Amino acid sequence: MKKSHLNLLLVLLSCMTSINVLAYCDIQVPNADGVTIYYNVNYLENAELEVTSRDYNKSSYSGDVVIPEEVTYEDHVYKVTSIGRSAFYNCSDLTSITIPNSVISIQGDAFYGCSSLTTVTIPNSVTTIEGYAFGNCTSLTSVNIGNGLTYMGNYAFDKCNALTSINISDIAAWCGICFDGINSNPVTMQNRLHLNGEVVRELVIPEGVTSIENYAFDNCVSLISISLPNSLTSIGTDAFKNTNLTTIIFPNNLKSIGTSAFEYCNLTSISIPKSVETIRSMAFRGNPNIVNITVEEGNTAYDSRNNCNALIETASNTLLKGCQNTIIPESVTAIANYACQGCSGLTSIVIPDGVTSIGGSAFLGCINLASVTISSSVTTIGGFAFARCEALTSIDIPGNVTKIERYTFEGCTNLSAVKIGNGVTIIDQYAFYSCPRIASITIPNSVTVIGDYSFSGCVSLTNLIIGNSVKGIGTSAFGSGFNLINVFCYTEQAPIAYNSFNNSNYTNATLHVPAASLEAYKNVEQWKNFGTIIALTDEDPKPTTDIAVTTATQEPAIVEHYTIDGKRINQLQRGLNIIKMSDGTTRKVVVK
Repeated sequence: MKKSHLNLLLVLLSCMTSINVLAYCDIQVPNADGVTIYYNVNYLENAELEVTSRDYNKSSYSGDVVIPEEVTYEDHVYKVTSIGRSAFYNCSDLTSITIPNSVISIQGDAFYGCSSLTTVTIPNSVTTIEGYAFGNCTSLTSVNIGNGLTYMGNYAFDKCNALTSINISDIAAWCGICFDGINSNPVTMQNRLHLNGEVVRELVIPEGVTSIENYAFDNCVSLISISLPNSLTSIGTDAFKNTNLTTIIFPNNLKSIGTSAFEYCNLTSISIPKSVETIRSMAFRGNPNIVNITVEEGNTAYDSRNNCNALIETASNTLLKGCQNTIIPESVTAIANYACQGCSGLTSIVIPDGVTSIGGSAFLGCINLASVTISSSVTTIGGFAFARCEALTSIDIPGNVTKIERYTFEGCTNLSAVKIGNGVTIIDQYAFYSCPRIASITIPNSVTVIGDYSFSGCVSLTNLIIGNSVKGIGTSAFGSGFNLINVFCYTEQAPIAYNSFNNSNYTNATLHVPAASLEAYKNVEQWKNFGTIIALTDEDPKPTTDIAVTTATQEPAIVEHYTIDGKRINQLQRGLNIIKMSDGTTRKVVVK
């Protein structure tokens, strides 16, 4: 009986062993050099072989491994056509690999973590490299890619930080590769591409190429000029993003330009031929040096009407791209997101009557934009629309705008005169964050919510007028108001405020409130901590649209904080502090 049980156990162990072997390899065959390679048989494809690993540990290979084109096993000849998923996973002692010209696909994680591998040559037979195939090959410095590749998965060369050479021999083939995502092309990490051993700088795409696929030259910073063939009809997403192209001549048969295709280049002009039917969003975003934009007459989708130096979508009357010489035509009804972002040469702009919306980041980072006129027809101004316009000194937000979005005027360091129209109901988070020249602000009666940090960092703020409809004021909405002297609050019921004035001088400031609400304010958190609370009078400033909020542009801003014994600190502390102003003077401030 015991012998019978022992035999049964041995049979079960034998079956389990067979299952494990079959799970990782069907056969194992030593090469002529003695290196054993493990394979799975693809019986559906005329008995082709896929290279795999030996077992669960996966670290099956080391040293120099040569994969043969064919393998003879039990009198049958097999062709090696694939390197399987995780076949060489974490083979940290693998120093070189020879891939034969019979392999068609390299699957995901195939060589992941082969940290001693320094060079790889992908033969012309390979059409597919899947995601993470060579991920974390930290010593990999050189990759030669054959001209048969048609697909490369996302993160195929992830964390290959030592990679210095990506070499190809056929630029037409490279243009046709389908890169699966923004991180699939190794050029995005290495910043340059080599063609026949030379760094690609001035490139000629040959005739016959009809499409430049997504991400083809993304982040190829060595690229400074390119010649496109007449056969070209489409340019894909991010195709030339983050290159150093200064000029581009589009061929007459071009029909589409993909999203962010030329984003963050150094283009100086844009000329769109009449053949172009589609230009995706952000196609030319972030080219600060553009001085001229034209669209060929006869284009039915786009125009540059009235020599306006702008790219306009004809059907929607939307201005898609502007430059430092743009004059917005009166027929335009919308300004797209990022339309003039980073245009450092733009000094003034008039948003004409008829425009109803200004897109997010439309003028973000226009550091020399000093004058902006917004017509009363505008109802929407997107987030970051005028953020970091450092030369902007004044802004008048029309009454048809109902919400000031997040970061709309953030970092406008010279903004000192602000008028908010009596139609705005919400001032969102960080709307005027870090605008150190604003010394007075009026919140009109239409506003109900003042968001977190909306005026935080307005260090010169001395006078604040709050309209009668405000229900809530967010965290640090007026934080760092070191010079705050007067707050005139017209709401009968104290607005909900949580640390809205933290790190400011409000404990020394005077709060003016409706006489009937005087006692209530004295018993409500945050408000009760003001230095003085008194009743409003008829002489006090009112939250009406007639009040333009202006300040002296020479009002100095706080630049440094010190303790009484001269130790520099990051923010004001309880007790006596010394503050240094931008004009060189110093003042004493007491924080209770």
